[in-house]
Amino acid sequence: MRSPAARYGIVGASIKFVNPSVLRLIDRWKVLGDDGLRIKRKRRIKQALPYLGMKTDLSETLFHENGVCPLRESAACVSSTVLFRSMQTFNKNQMTNLHATLRFGRSLLGTVAAILLVAPVLNAGEIWPGFRGPTADGHADDTGLPVTWSEAENIAWKTPIHGLGWSCPSIWGERIWVTTANEEGTELSYLILDRDSGQILRDEVLFTVAHPRFRHKFNTYASPTPFLEADRAYLSWGSYGLACVDSDTYDVLWVRRDLECDDYRGPGASPVIYGDTLYSIYDGFDYQFVIALDKWTGDTIWRTDRPADFHTDNGDQKKAYATPIVIDAAGRRQLICPTSKGAFSYDADTGQEIWRINYSGFSGSCRPLYEQGRVIITAGFNAAEVFSIDPSGRGDVTDSHIVWRSTKSIPSKPSPLFIDGLLYLFEDKGIATCLDAMTGESIWRERLGGNYTSSPVYADGRIFVFNEEGDATVLKPGREPDIVARNKLDDGCLASPVVADGALFVRTRTHLYRIDASTVVR
Repeated sequence: MRSPAARYGIVGASIKFVNPSVLRLIDRWKVLGDDGLRIKRKRRIKQALPYLGMKTDLSETLFHENGVCPLRESAACVSSTVLFRSMQTFNKNQMTNLHATLRFGRSLLGTVAAILLVAPVLNAGEIWPGFRGPTADGHADDTGLPVTWSEAENIAWKTPIHGLGWSCPSIWGERIWVTTANEEGTELSYLILDRDSGQILRDEVLFTVAHPRFRHKFNTYASPTPFLEADRAYLSWGSYGLACVDSDTYDVLWVRRDLECDDYRGPGASPVIYGDTLYSIYDGFDYQFVIALDKWTGDTIWRTDRPADFHTDNGDQKKAYATPIVIDAAGRRQLICPTSKGAFSYDADTGQEIWRINYSGFSGSCRPLYEQGRVIITAGFNAAEVFSIDPSGRGDVTDSHIVWRSTKSIPSKPSPLFIDGLLYLFEDKGIATCLDAMTGESIWRERLGGNYTSSPVYADGRIFVFNEEGDATVLKPGREPDIVARNKLDDGCLASPVVADGALFVRTRTHLYRIDASTVVR
């Protein structure tokens, strides 16, 4: 009889299935609280709360108007940075304190995921857990980032990454996780690098594929970005395989290779963890569906098929690549899932459709935003548009709940960025646009040059955006275009940059860089 690893097509890894348990749950979801803890970014925590399975509107009960949290016993008051960076391995010696407060935490936050912990926390800026960062919108709280760099300036290290992959690096503490694949798509791998030195700590072929399908030259077999927790990594190569790996032992805790759809032109959507659930979108050439899995076991909680009528028989126009977001809006927990020819909101707990809008674009890959009570969605190729949507509707809300739409210089691949009431868009052909996020009014438009696939990030009061030719532009946000610096690397980016530990981590076609205040290439 074949081993579990052989049955799943896994190379060089052991299988260990772990059933959910209260202690394991407690180990991963902690919130740090203290009497008089000041919250500097109230909006950021309200965005972050849903990703820990907490209700957004609950945050209103946790603050005085001056941003001070008095609820020491609840241990539920955190800045968004501390919130995500406090998910450390549980100290078993503190079991007595935990049991004493467990019931109170459950009743206050309405979820077993919200529990007191006084274990040590990661330092500020030490995680970027998945695509678009800790709050799923490209923002980071890090400061001290350089604005200029080159191959000889402000490069702390530069490490070759074998194969092809447009997945972004994901960071937890001192380790960076990156997925890749060989050019043929027969070997799907992950690498772990040391954050400080760039040294490769592990290079593992996780899946083998006998007959990979066609992929477009602008995509790879390793485009979905990993999602990390304190001691788990969720790694996806689309329909070719999804796995949960123990980040300490490297045991494979569970695997799904039965989520069949034809990832024609290659996979794209990244997995998302929200509370105890993993969400992912599979919009293939043949089948299109959204799925929710138990993150502990990999078992299916629900699966919802996309509507059969896409107003086209062309499977390529049914394909999409977008990563979902989870929001609390209109009294409901909504999973926002763009696809080809439309975008959908599903009940995050049941998969039941709440609302939809229709459009003519297809193959969308931008991750949505939820800002100022509006959902921001871009439509993809063919007819690139950006929509601002009131998420309070039900059914087809195309004619009733689209607040505004814009059609000029809209990106098909780079995700939008929201900063202080303004929406920044970086069109695929190099035009940067700034819109008023509430009205859709055009504020300014500036040609940057080059071709863009990767998404921008915002940190230290500046926007960082990289193109496919190796050029990077640093801008200061505002109602006038303000280019701070232009920089150059040897090769270009299709993966989006990430921010952690006061540095930029940039994956080009061939290397992973750490860009910071260092002056010597290691």
